[in-house]
Amino acid sequence: MKLILVIPIFLLCQIVSSFTVNKIQKIRCEKIITKLQKRSENFPETLETNFGIEYKKSKFSNNYELKYETGFFVREIFSSENRDWKSYGWND
Repeated sequence: MKLILVIPIFLLCQIVSSFTVNKIQKIRCEKIITKLQKRSENFPETLETNFGIEYKKSKFSNNYELKYETGFFVREIFSSENRDWKSYGWND
């Protein structure tokens, strides 16, 4: 009987934690994007990020990408070239 209660609680906790991590990471990325957009000329080659956020500058143009993972094999990627977020899941 106790096992029947544990499984739904576990799944609910996983969904809530994934949603929370996504929101927190997106807020952190938006702060980084705001700081980078204030730089009108060139974006840095490297950028010190933490908490699982990855910064990658394009080799051939003055564009960058920010990437983080939210769990369940889902990656969120921001492209400065398109100025939008894309989500890539486990089946992409």
